[in-house]
Amino acid sequence: MEPVNKLDEAATPKRLLAGLNCWKTGQYDLIVTTGGVYMPPNIQTIPAARLMADWLTARSVPLEKILLADDSLDTFTDISSTLRVCADNGIIAPKFTVVTQWQHAIRFKITFWLAHGIQIKTKLLRYQLPWVYWLKEFGFIAYHLIDRHGNLFLARYNRKKRSQI
Repeated sequence: MEPVNKLDEAATPKRLLAGLNCWKTGQYDLIVTTGGVYMPPNIQTIPAARLMADWLTARSVPLEKILLADDSLDTFTDISSTLRVCADNGIIAPKFTVVTQWQHAIRFKITFWLAHGIQIKTKLLRYQLPWVYWLKEFGFIAYHLIDRHGNLFLARYNRKKRSQI
C-alpha cells in the first residue's frame, strides 16, 4: 500500500492559508514549516514540514523563502528545530509570528519564553477541535508550564512513540 503523504483535511490547510495571508502582507522575510514523520508508514513517509512547504510553493511562495524544520515530533522539537534551522541559516535573534490553533499558540508562547527567553507574536486560529482534543490541549498547556524544555517523561515518551512509527 502506497503512503498517502498528504496534509490533514481540516486544521493544517487553515493554518497554512492564514500563514500565506500573513506572508502576502510583505511584513515577513521567511516562513518556517515544522513537522517530521509522525504517522505510520502506510500514511506518511514525507515530513509534514515538506508537505506544508509544497502547499506554499504551489501558491507562489518561493522555496528559498521557506525554512523546513522537518525532524520535529512535538511542540518542543518544533521550537528547537526551528531555532536550529534559523541558526544554520545565519539568522540571529529571529522574530516569530506563530500561526496555529489558539490553545496550541499558548504552548508555543510558554515554551519559547520559558525555555528560550524569546517572546513571540501569534496569529490565533479558532477552529473546531473534537472535544477530547480540546480538553487535552488544556492538559498540554499545564504540562508545558511544568516541563519547559520537554525533557521530562511524558514528552520523551511521546517523542519515542512517534519516532517508532
